[in-house]
Amino acid sequence: MTISNKELDISGSICPVDIIRVTKAMNAINPYEILKVVYRKPTVRGNTLPIEYDLIAFCNWRNYTIIEREISHEMLVVHIQKTFKVSQYINRNNCMKKGNKK
Repeated sequence: MTISNKELDISGSICPVDIIRVTKAMNAINPYEILKVVYRKPTVRGNTLPIEYDLIAFCNWRNYTIIEREISHEMLVVHIQKTFKVSQYINRNNCMKKGNKK
């Protein structure tokens, strides 16, 4: 069980409002803090809620880490940690340095 610094219930939100709300909540927390995102929906497609794909893509794009995922019949709980990946920062700086040498 993960201890979260903040909880956000995005039940009933539709795309892109749900991701906008998660973005605002992640911007409001400090680095390395954890946001618990709860999503309840009456219908489930297979074993995965559609919002799960959006959250995974969002976390990959923003370099956040999904600490834990809990999927039940009609609910998804995702713990997202606001992180900073040093390797990507270094790669970005190396690209910028190469561009400046031209």
